[in-house]
Amino acid sequence: MKELPVVKSSQLASTAIRTLLAATRVPMRLACNDSAGFPLVCSLWFTCAEDAGETVLWCASHESSHLVKVLLANNKVGFDIGVNTPPYKGVRGQGTASLVREGAAEILTTLLHRYDIGSDSSLGQWLLSRVDGEYAIRIAIKRISAWDYTRRMAATS
Repeated sequence: MKELPVVKSSQLASTAIRTLLAATRVPMRLACNDSAGFPLVCSLWFTCAEDAGETVLWCASHESSHLVKVLLANNKVGFDIGVNTPPYKGVRGQGTASLVREGAAEILTTLLHRYDIGSDSSLGQWLLSRVDGEYAIRIAIKRISAWDYTRRMAATS
């Protein structure tokens, strides 16, 4: 397994970052630039997995989405995955996104399970009914850092 490209200023090392990514169930905020050069930020369900010896982030989006159109034109992305309640902690980084058709159904199913969305729920059924038009988004991490305000916020209690 290849080491994550952790920046020196990160408060957490590679192993702790992987553990945090596995435990975090909030959506990822994915940033990219649209064709007019403006930032676009999307919230997406994500999962972290090993692929070809490296740790990557996976999400999914339908071919009709604005996000897919933007990523086809420019695959450079930024991401932020952080918990929304104290004590705040999370990761942020940059990477390159690849749109992948093969395995998109499996990624979508993984995401539904990870975020406790039943495949028999109305949302699950709707998403799975469109799976033929789904893309898996594979984010190869180019740099990543983590923050953890647990100790800092303990002083406020």
